[in-house]
Amino acid sequence: MELRDIEGLDEEKGIIFCGSREGWVTILTSFVRDLPSYLLDIEKYHDAGDWKSYSRKVHGMKSSFRAIGIEELSLMAQELEKYSDSEDIAAVDTKHGIFLEKCGYYAKSISSILFGDVGVEDKKEPV
Repeated sequence: MELRDIEGLDEEKGIIFCGSREGWVTILTSFVRDLPSYLLDIEKYHDAGDWKSYSRKVHGMKSSFRAIGIEELSLMAQELEKYSDSEDIAAVDTKHGIFLEKCGYYAKSISSILFGDVGVEDKKEPV
């Protein structure tokens, strides 16, 4: 399996946005390394009802997902940003868990291709 085989990951858009395939892979590598921290932050903000911080965090994630070619997550983050800005907690709660699951799917799929069977923390460079 290759990166282009991951459903929902648009390699062409990612390469265009990042300027080269090498740049795109570098950003994807950062994505899978940094995502757990981002998800912990949004979970913390969600649980605390800190909608301003939640909105800021998903706003940044929205841009990152668009840059690497994952439009589905970018659009979900955009919705979560809108709902958290308006403090529509019911809508945030409805979408929040699905967003986390989708993030996990992409991180796992991308990581397995970039790093093989080695965990993200144990690998410095993609295979």
